[in-house]
Amino acid sequence: MPLLNATRECRQATGMDEAELLTWALSNGITDTPSATTPYIGHSLTIATFPQAGGRGLAATRDLKEGELILMVPQIALLNVDSFNEDTHLKTALQLLPHLSSFQILVALLLREVGKGPLSRWFVYLKTLPRSYHTFAQFSKFQIQALQAEDAVWTAEHAVSTAHNEWMETKPFLENLGLKGRFVTFKAWQWACSTVSSRTLHVSWSSAGTLCPVGDLFNYAPPGDIDVEGIKATSYCNLSDTHVENLSLVEERGMVEGSELDLYEAGGDLHFTDRLTDGGYDMNSCSYCFYAREDYKKGDQVLLCYGLYTNLELLEHYGFILPCNPNDKVFVRLENFSGFTSTLLSEQLAGSIKHGSMHIEVDGRPSFQLLALLRLYFAPGDVRHHKGHLALSGQQLSIENDLIVYQQLKETCSTLLKRFPSTMLMDSA
Repeated sequence: MPLLNATRECRQATGMDEAELLTWALSNGITDTPSATTPYIGHSLTIATFPQAGGRGLAATRDLKEGELILMVPQIALLNVDSFNEDTHLKTALQLLPHLSSFQILVALLLREVGKGPLSRWFVYLKTLPRSYHTFAQFSKFQIQALQAEDAVWTAEHAVSTAHNEWMETKPFLENLGLKGRFVTFKAWQWACSTVSSRTLHVSWSSAGTLCPVGDLFNYAPPGDIDVEGIKATSYCNLSDTHVENLSLVEERGMVEGSELDLYEAGGDLHFTDRLTDGGYDMNSCSYCFYAREDYKKGDQVLLCYGLYTNLELLEHYGFILPCNPNDKVFVRLENFSGFTSTLLSEQLAGSIKHGSMHIEVDGRPSFQLLALLRLYFAPGDVRHHKGHLALSGQQLSIENDLIVYQQLKETCSTLLKRFPSTMLMDSA
């Protein structure tokens, strides 16, 4: 059976046969009406298409309240490594290759189930899966180069290389499972790898996660909301347009007060922590349970927060980006700043800051670490020596120093943008 045929999309309009999938789901105990004595789907959710907001997804069939249990997927319907605990042939094959990761095992088992065709108990679900993905594991060399940004290119190349290495390690296991032909090719592995990467949900007993029929139809909503108008009005980037001598404007707006940065850095992520996920596996009911992350009106798309991701991470693992991602960031290397040398900062000061978080937030704020090092770098030597501890604690050294920092930040970012062969306007044309 050809791989693409085995994973073909059934519904003519959106690539999936809703009725067949929902019938299969009900037969496996999946329900959006937890209080009902028998499984039922349609009381809270229905499959719908949202052309401008993620494509295929789940819509509310009634008004939903935040925190309400809206979907339960029992263990029997889940597809994960533990689904095959009673498979003696699988256990024997794994004993020969104990170094394989849970991820590699699940990818291989997915290919085996696809290869079974109608004999797989997940057949109806499997044939609704996408034929292809836009995750980095499936990127061609041309697509990788089109990313342009150095960190994005490196990440994509690493993803493809990792996928290839894992495939080579797992090939003997695939053959031991009885797979042949196209099911043991790298192309098939890339597809299965992307499926597991983009569609699995977290479970405590396996780092590979679990495939969750119907539950994987929820589209993504990032934790926290972003106030675009607020960003335009208060972004630290506005400082870069302020002349150094115009200090009164800065003081009046309060844009560089250390207290604001301290609050942002000390607790900036706290309001995200209670919304990093909207579901999980419940040991009591032996089901994956999903809850409404906010109030929804009938007809609204019901969304799920997978976690906190930048656009680069979303593209790498899920194959999409958000036009306005409140958790996005751009990493900036200190070497990009004109004349920067680490010797200008004492080893004691530079070593006090984690170098892995040199980035600019989506609203234009430099990260705590980046801002602290730039404040130190652009401060006179005597100020750096006597007041360096203030920068390390998130405080400004002086208004003049901050103005220089943000002007340099603006110039460096402009220089980096000019290096790209195309602009955002050209890319969106």
